[in-house]
Amino acid sequence: MRSLRWIRTMPMIALLVAALAAFVGGGCGDDRDDNQKPPANTGGTGGDAGGGGGGAGGDGGTPVTPCEDHDDCQAWERCDEKEKICVPKCTRDRECGLNTGLRCDTETGLCVPGEPCDQSFNCGTHRDFDYCKTARCYCQPDESMQNGDPPRNGVCWRLSSICSECESDEECEGGSSGVCVPYNYNDETRNVCLRKPSGAGSCPPGLVRGQGDAEGLCVPQYGDCGRFKPCESDDDCDQLNPVCDLARQVCIPGCTFNFISNRTVGCPPERVCHMTEASINQDFLGDCSSGHLWGVGRCGTECESDEHCAVYGKGFVCEQYGNEHRCVPPEAARKDDFGNRIGCMSDDECALGDPSRPERGFCDFATFTCMDTCRLGPDWRNGCNEPFPDCGETHKCVPNPAEPDNAVHGICEKKTCVDVGGAEIGCRLGEFCAGEFHTDPLTGERSETEYVQAPQGVNDGECFPMDEAKWCVECNAPGDCVDMTDLTYKRHLDKPESERPPYYPGVCISFQGGNFCAPGCVTRQDCPAGWACTPVGFTPCGSAPGLVECTGDGDCPNDTKCVEAIVKGKKFSHDRLASVKLCACDPSKAGQCGAGRVCNAGIGTMAEGGTVQQHYCMEASACGPNGSCEFLGRTEPSDPRNPNSNHLPIYECANDGGVMPGVTVECPEGTFRGPDRAHRHECVQSNVCWPKLRSDGTCGVFVPED
Repeated sequence: MRSLRWIRTMPMIALLVAALAAFVGGGCGDDRDDNQKPPANTGGTGGDAGGGGGGAGGDGGTPVTPCEDHDDCQAWERCDEKEKICVPKCTRDRECGLNTGLRCDTETGLCVPGEPCDQSFNCGTHRDFDYCKTARCYCQPDESMQNGDPPRNGVCWRLSSICSECESDEECEGGSSGVCVPYNYNDETRNVCLRKPSGAGSCPPGLVRGQGDAEGLCVPQYGDCGRFKPCESDDDCDQLNPVCDLARQVCIPGCTFNFISNRTVGCPPERVCHMTEASINQDFLGDCSSGHLWGVGRCGTECESDEHCAVYGKGFVCEQYGNEHRCVPPEAARKDDFGNRIGCMSDDECALGDPSRPERGFCDFATFTCMDTCRLGPDWRNGCNEPFPDCGETHKCVPNPAEPDNAVHGICEKKTCVDVGGAEIGCRLGEFCAGEFHTDPLTGERSETEYVQAPQGVNDGECFPMDEAKWCVECNAPGDCVDMTDLTYKRHLDKPESERPPYYPGVCISFQGGNFCAPGCVTRQDCPAGWACTPVGFTPCGSAPGLVECTGDGDCPNDTKCVEAIVKGKKFSHDRLASVKLCACDPSKAGQCGAGRVCNAGIGTMAEGGTVQQHYCMEASACGPNGSCEFLGRTEPSDPRNPNSNHLPIYECANDGGVMPGVTVECPEGTFRGPDRAHRHECVQSNVCWPKLRSDGTCGVFVPED
């Protein structure tokens, strides 16, 4: 609902036209007496102000009431003397209309004769008018005054304060620095009075230097004139900026104290950070949204006695921290019989410093007491994104079995392999992590239902060794390793066939002087620690060379052009390959590449997340039905015995990767779409657990020396 103030900014004729249609309820700014408020109702649209007919008022709108005097109107209305209809009582001089010689009596809400003037300095000098003696006024030109006897130039109107609505710079307080500009007012753009910064760059109370479109202006701190209110105490500030800077009357971030260095953080020189009653608000405890405000204080001069601290909180005391004397709650300054401080306000004050213990020590903020246990649940001081750091890196906080009803404090227990991130981090070479969830190699998303099954006698979170007899299998030929279903694929056999992932066959690989079977895998968790789940064997185009190479347009069929190849959105370059030139074609032109050839899908030319840049002529039979021969940037030495020889491009079969809407490109039969993001457009021979040998060159589980 629009407020009355929006209506009151219109010229008088617009106001009257709007009044003929409908009023809208609700006011802005300071509350007025109830008898001056219109009833809450939502009448129809009143039409454009000042332009032609007023438009339909709509069902339920407040009817226009004719009048002869104010007594004919509601308590919140006045009788407009010219139009003889009831209109809302005024709150600004301009609402009394131009060229009427009237101004607003803000106590009654009625329009009354204003003080005549020739220039602004005349305002406040007439003995019969006192409203400009307590407020700054300017001389508003007025035809009724100019036609009076004696003639005067205008009528004295009060200047509009900061964030009040206006129509010209002259209305705004601040002299030459006051400007009337469009600005946000309760999510609407209205003309309001703002200020320009002073020569020194400072702004009036409650305003800050504007940025972006508001550069060169002083604007409300939160960018809304409807919310403008210079703060007078911390109670006026929000959680984002909890402290009121009384000098500027703007809300600012609070200060903190580093209990390790024993120094204030966030205060100017010669100031220290004092705690306040707001700093230790018990409502912050456990609150994920406001917990970060715990311990946020206020800058001030060092205290000299407890009396100095009364302004910060009832019963607060002056306590020395390092070289600083600060005001803190009395509980935080408690001392034992030997004068040692046992109260606390931070975990650092409670650090145990015992490397033999997993507990680090923390401060219980509810009692300001050091504890040697740990806190359960997420750390509300940091938005509940991480657990409390009360245990060492290798431990976590769990409920104490001896105190089953204690939901606040627990004990530190060693983290499991699941806690630290799975087998790759928490287990040794050749081990699995029981209970580790499988992750999708393409998206990285963790499964909520599939995890590494623990053998009998092994608990979730514990590492267990691979069966060396099944995993460390030597081979002599590719067929020796094809069927290794039980090792990695057995968990999928109970699924409907349509929901099963591809079955990747095992592969016999040669490395480090031996031949070993690499079983197929779907996820990294299918493989023991140290063994990588990785695609093997790209698929070269079946018809050499697969793509039509060229040195000039004359080498290309029909009207195709010889161009430099694009790979992943950029022209291909290689330090041992001068250039790769291919015949570019248009897939919409049938037969353009000539007999036995077609236009490829252009998959190799796409940048990550981008679109196809070019298409090239390829042999139609190079990659089978719905296949596409592509240059993905792979090269190999022209002389395999000399890795420093010049390189040749390798053209290979590719697929759409599931990311080309409306395009279907498949891998040749017997090959597979690359399983992860880096290889998804490739057609691979398999996806396998690539073995990692022990330091002595043998296959097996790592066994540490005693």
